[in-house]
Amino acid sequence: RTWAWSHEDWHGFEKQEGVYDENQFMLFDYIMEAARKNGIRIVIVLTGYWEAYGGIDQRLEWEGLSSGNHASRSVFFKHEGCKEQYKNYAAHWINRINSISGMPYKEDPVLFAWQLCNEPRYQDATPNENSTGETFRQWIDEMGAYIKSMDPHHMVSLGIEGHEARYGF
Repeated sequence: RTWAWSHEDWHGFEKQEGVYDENQFMLFDYIMEAARKNGIRIVIVLTGYWEAYGGIDQRLEWEGLSSGNHASRSVFFKHEGCKEQYKNYAAHWINRINSISGMPYKEDPVLFAWQLCNEPRYQDATPNENSTGETFRQWIDEMGAYIKSMDPHHMVSLGIEGHEARYGF
């Protein structure tokens, strides 16, 4: 399982919205080839919930929205601009041709699964949402279906830690 996002100036895949750093993607191609040679399967995580390396917070900021806490991050899961950014980034990965193998990621048997997000949660948006998760589930269903429409051969997973209701969400 490896992270496939960073919006940082230093080693970022996407330093500006929709502007991809081919050199960083080529380094990831090397990871895929090293895994192939060593019989390892890869889970590619497409974004992160927490502030590290950009992730959801960066996408919110690119839309001119607040970031940095659970309540602001909840907007990511329902904001059309954020969803469009996420889909564009996912499509870039899924349709990418590995510069070493010449194989599209969506056809590569080294890829085990796409993971939607590292440790996502829909927390502190409203009391009702904390208990039902309806908005969060809609995002999961939409993004999962989007990815499967481009890559029906690999699994898609969420990346949540498996919290219980006692945590309040």
